[in-house]
Amino acid sequence: MTANSARKAYATPGGVKPLLLLAEIAATHPPAADEVAGRLEATARARVEGDCRFEAMTLLRALWELTRDGHRVAPALVDLVRICPPGGAPPTIVEAVELLAEVAAADPPAATAVAPRVRHLLDTDERPVRHDQWRAVLSDDALLAAVRTVVGAAQAAGA
Repeated sequence: MTANSARKAYATPGGVKPLLLLAEIAATHPPAADEVAGRLEATARARVEGDCRFEAMTLLRALWELTRDGHRVAPALVDLVRICPPGGAPPTIVEAVELLAEVAAADPPAATAVAPRVRHLLDTDERPVRHDQWRAVLSDDALLAAVRTVVGAAQAAGA
C-alpha cells in the first residue's frame, strides 16, 4: 500500500463500521438514505482506490441493500472486480462478479455500462480463478455464470 492509497483508503474517520450502522438506520428512515448512500459510495470508491477490497465489498453490498440503485453500485463494483484476486482471502473475483450479477439481474439498465468491462472473461482461455485447488472448476463455472448474467442483463436492456 502506498502512502497515497493509504490516505485515500482511510479517509473515513472511525472506519466503516459506523457508516454501516448509519446505513441500517437509513433503511428505516428514508430522509437520511440519500446522504448515507452518498457517503457509502464515496467511501467504497476510496477503499477500492486504496486496495482495501474487503471493506469496499462490505460497503458496496450495504449501498446495494440500501438503494437498490444499480447505476450507483455497478461502476464501483466493476472497479472492485479489477483488484480482486483469483483466490485466497475474500472477496475474490468470483464473489465480486457474483454481486455484480445480482445487481445486473435486478437492474438491467445498470449492466449496460459495466458489461463490456467483464465480457472479456467469457473468451479468456485461462480465467482469473485459482487453479491449484480442487474447487477450481466450481470457481470457474461460478465466474462464467455470473459474467453471463451481467452480459445477458445488458443485452436485455438493449446494449
